[in-house]
Amino acid sequence: MRLKIKKYFIITLVFSFILIGLLLIFNENLNTQTSDETEFKLFLNLVIQNSTKAKESGYSFIKKYPNSSFVADVLYYLSFIEQDYFQNIINLKKVVLYYPYSLWRESSLIKILSIYLLHGNFLQIDQWYLYYLDNFSIKNRRWEVEIIYLKSLYQQKKYDLLSEKIDGHLKDANNYQLLSYCILLKAILLKEKNLVLAKKYFLCGITMFSESNHYESFIYELYKIGNRDEKPFYANILINKRIFITLNENEKDEINKYASLKTSFIPDKVIIKEYIRNYYYILLGYSSDMQKIKEIQESFKKIGIEVFYKSINESIYQIYIGYYHFKSDAQDTLHKISKAGFSGQLNFVDYSY
Repeated sequence: MRLKIKKYFIITLVFSFILIGLLLIFNENLNTQTSDETEFKLFLNLVIQNSTKAKESGYSFIKKYPNSSFVADVLYYLSFIEQDYFQNIINLKKVVLYYPYSLWRESSLIKILSIYLLHGNFLQIDQWYLYYLDNFSIKNRRWEVEIIYLKSLYQQKKYDLLSEKIDGHLKDANNYQLLSYCILLKAILLKEKNLVLAKKYFLCGITMFSESNHYESFIYELYKIGNRDEKPFYANILINKRIFITLNENEKDEINKYASLKTSFIPDKVIIKEYIRNYYYILLGYSSDMQKIKEIQESFKKIGIEVFYKSINESIYQIYIGYYHFKSDAQDTLHKISKAGFSGQLNFVDYSY
């Protein structure tokens, strides 16, 4: 696996869509708005357009309206256009330290950690990681913070602490991406000591976390340790993945060579029960009528499917089927109920940790 750091500004594409959505929400008569709100929306528009005037507009706004409720938003969005490393850090730290109720506080800290990781400033990562754990009462994206911290420990070769953190997450965490990354790291650390056990964890990764962002890394690691029969199987997967582009020409040539070879190899499916979590469920709807819920349960019982419900508030219940670790199991159930004339919606639980 190549534990390369993705540059933090890649996520600008994602947040561009968020910005566009905000502008649509703000699409009202400017004459009815306060002057700072109007200028804030004009600034957002410049950011979306990638205008050279956006940066000047943002800092002018902060100077003109230092007490505006939009200052934290401006500071955060400036991080997408500010090229100065130190100024970017300063802006993001202001959001974290001075605006505890900002929508962008956690995102700002994640960007701070990402920038420090990119520049190998591990001391700052340690400090801000601890600050996050101690000072954030709401941790909606803790899994991202934990992954950055694990990458930092790996790069510093602090393998004892890294192993301790990995085992803790594998025991306590539920987030799909975090768990899959921990399994990947655990396997990599095992390679030098026990290749057979390392392979088991790599196979567990592609079996249990096939939808993970780290799936390609699992495949690449299995390719590297594979034998003559195994390499062609993994090579054929790699040539169609993004990770292939990052490899040097010699590696690409070797993978292409193996991909041209025939093989009957199929990897074993490895399921480690301790890592099974509740990820997928089928939403049937909502109701406040308990009698109706009981009738729905009886209807599905006839086709061998158990339906559950849970309280959303004092009067409304969510009606669902599940949970499932594997998406394929949930899809099979959805297909079964569709054939029986019922409908439902496949959903995924994106745990914060």
